[in-house]
Formats: sequence, structure tokens, C-alpha cells
Amino acid sequence: MAMTAPGPRSAPGVRPAAAGGTARSADLGQRAAAPAGRPWWRKALRYALWLGFIGIIVGAMFIPYPYQIGGRFQFLPVKRAEIRSEVEGLVEAVMVREGEWVNAGQPIARIAGRTHEKNLKATVARLEEARAQLALLEAGPKTEEVDRAIADVRTAQTSLAWSGPRAKRYAELHRQKLVSDQDVENALRQRDLDQAKLSEAQANLDLVRSGARPEQVDAMRAEVRSLEALVDNYKVDVERTDLTSPIDGQIVTPRVQELAGTYLKPGQRDLIVQVEDSRTIQAVVEVPEEDAGAVRVGATVKVVPWAYFNRTFLGKVISIAPVASTNTDDAGSATVYDQDQGPAQVAVSSSTYKVVRVITELPNPDGLLKTDMTGYAKIGTETRSVWDVLFRPIIRWCMVQVWYWIP
Repeated sequence: MAMTAPGPRSAPGVRPAAAGGTARSADLGQRAAAPAGRPWWRKALRYALWLGFIGIIVGAMFIPYPYQIGGRFQFLPVKRAEIRSEVEGLVEAVMVREGEWVNAGQPIARIAGRTHEKNLKATVARLEEARAQLALLEAGPKTEEVDRAIADVRTAQTSLAWSGPRAKRYAELHRQKLVSDQDVENALRQRDLDQAKLSEAQANLDLVRSGARPEQVDAMRAEVRSLEALVDNYKVDVERTDLTSPIDGQIVTPRVQELAGTYLKPGQRDLIVQVEDSRTIQAVVEVPEEDAGAVRVGATVKVVPWAYFNRTFLGKVISIAPVASTNTDDAGSATVYDQDQGPAQVAVSSSTYKVVRVITELPNPDGLLKTDMTGYAKIGTETRSVWDVLFRPIIRWCMVQVWYWIP
């Protein structure tokens, strides 16, 4: 008779399960007993790793980070001069070409000066005449003029000394009926004429001795000053027919030689040539207004223009604009009409996004950087913690926007 192995004993009070149920219960019992048998140090290691990971993250938040801010920029020359004509005339010659380097005082162009030289010479002649007349008035009468006036007085006195007694004699003879009425009248008329000539000669002598009136001298002096100012003005006009460069720089006006033969109208101050010195160039960086408070004069700036995307140019902040303005990316233009000046273009923008212009300077000895080039720049600021860099926008929004919402 075959013997069978005894099955597992069941606990007291527990009904034995079927064969299939016995195997399943044993598997579940092993799974439930497994955690109880895992070593304690594994659980501690897992907690330590989590705490270490969290500590690393928290510690990393306090790592100093060299924070930089910036925005788009545009290059501008440090020095730019616009050479304009202040006189009327024909451009006779242009002595420079586009891209040529010129020094301060070097001739750029020449305007025909025949009209201005003619005006100068004519005014100089009038000035010399006025000065001569003023000298005569200030010098007073000549000795010869006084002597002649005295001689005229003496002649008149002599004539009156003869005609006066003669008129008396003729009057006495007329009472005696010895001369006619006509003879008496002639004698009296001659006496009166001699008396008038004496008075005229005496007045002329007084006038010659008194010289010119102060008002006449003042008027002539004013005329001399007016002519001197006019001569100075014409001299300046003649000098300005030769146009020179006020600075060292490069000619940037396109096709500048085509200006030869152009007639410049008076009062328009026509633009002839533009000269730029870009050996040191400015980068005007548009910094968002929320970051503008961190910018300091003297801070280092890094510039990457679109034309040289694989190079970084270094410079320094030299000034910060005193006002915030609209971002040029959002700015547009509109045409307005004025009754006196006609149509004009004005800048408009529908955006409220503001930027602060930060002026920086970069050395440009090789001339790679050109005026009006654009790109992006970064400006170094103070060192901040990583958590400050990450959470400052949220903190700023809460300190401004949420503060505004709180009644």
C-alpha cells in the first residue's frame, strides 16, 4: 500500500485549504514576509541619498552667479560731423571720395566765390570813404578855412564902412533937395546889402570855428561800425567758400563727387559731406526698464553683431539715458500735415513696453564695426545668488503688481 507524504499542518482553528489554494497562500505569505526581512541600512541609505540630493539643490541656489542683462543694440559713431554750406554759390570742385580718411582742417569742397569777393571789395571801399569823412569831422576846421572866413568878414565890414556913411550923406542931401529919390534909395539899398553880407560872413566864421555837431560825428561813427560789420560778414562768406573737415574721420557720404556743379540756394544750408570717426564706436543698448536699475557706468559689455556672429566684442558703459523710451522694435511712423511746413513723419507706438538706452563704447581700430549695424549685447551687473536670478521676476511681480492689487 503506497504511503503519501503528510501535507502541511494547518494552524489550530484554521481550515485546511484546497491544494491550489495552499500554494497561493504560501506565495502570498512569502511576499508579505519579504519586507520584514530587508536590512535596515538600505532604508537609511535611501533617505540619506534623498536628503543629499535636496541639500545639493538648496546649496546650489546660494552659489554666486555673475548675472548679465542686455538687449538689442545699434552702432553709432563717437564723432560725426555734417559739413553744410552757409553761402550761396556753385560747387566748383569736390576734393574727396567716399571712404577716404581726412584730417581736421583738410579741404573738402570749394564753392565759387566771385560774388562774395565782389561784395567784399565794394563794402571795403565804402568803409574807407566813411572813415575819411569821420576823420574830417573829428579833426575840426582847417586853418585856411578859418582864415578865409575871417577875410570874408573883413571884406563885408569894409563895404559896410563905406556904404553906411554914404547912405547918411545921401539922406541929408535929399532933405536939401540936392539928390533925387532914386539916388537915396540906391544908397540905402547898398548899405542894407553890405549889412546882410557882414552878418552872413560872421555867421559863417562862427560855423567854421565851431566844427561839426556831435550828432553828425555820432552818425558817421555809426555808419563806420555798420560798414565794418558788413565787411566782416563778407570776409566770413569768402572764407566759407572753402569747405573743410572739422574733425578727423572718414567720408561716409555716397557718391560725394557728384555734388560738383550743384548750385546751393541761399538759406537752405545744404548738406555737402558727412564725416565719421569710428575708431571708437558706440553701441546703444536697449535694456528693459525692469533691469535698468542694475546697470552702472563703467560696467563691462559684451556685443555680438549679426555681421560677426562668431565673435564677441568687449566695451564699457559710459552713460545711461535719463529717460525711458519705447522699444524701437514696436515703434512705427505716421504722417502728419502742417499748414506751414507740409507733411512730416513722426514716431508712434502702440506698445507700452519701455526700455532704457545704455550708451557703451567699444574700440574699433580695424574698422570692422560699421555705423547702424545691429545685434545683441550683455551688460555685466552685480553677482547674485542662483535663487535670486531664478525667482527675482516672481518676487518683483509680487512686490509691484500684487502690492497694487491690495486695497
